[in-house]
Amino acid sequence: MKKFQFRLEPVLKLRKYKERMAQMELAKAQAALQECRTMLEKSKIQEESARRDWDSGLQKGMWETEFRMYADHIRGLELQTKRTVENELRLQDVVEQRREDLMKVTVGRKSMDLLRDERFNQYLLETGRMEQKETDELANLHRSSQERLE
Repeated sequence: MKKFQFRLEPVLKLRKYKERMAQMELAKAQAALQECRTMLEKSKIQEESARRDWDSGLQKGMWETEFRMYADHIRGLELQTKRTVENELRLQDVVEQRREDLMKVTVGRKSMDLLRDERFNQYLLETGRMEQKETDELANLHRSSQERLE
């Protein structure tokens, strides 16, 4: 019997490759999002710390230049936090897009897997029939040779 060969095997391999690439792209996007979230937490902590320092300085009393320096620093931290939030939203969209891309290529790969499985099952049925046919022919030959000997 000839070995099973799926004619669309190169297409299946290509789809598996695309799926792996999509998985890696999703993982990169998720890592970037996680890094952005970490930066956002750090930015918020820095902002809170700067506000506490500013409040304690106000209670003790500070010079005008010190006051402006703290105000500018806090404004800069607020801007940094705002930009990080915007970046997080953008990265969330990227992650969602990568997830959708992965779903599309996974569906394509799974459809090819199903087709391959269907073709393999057909191959098994066909080879089973052929083997049964050969076995029947051998049994008939054996029976006819036994009848001739008698």
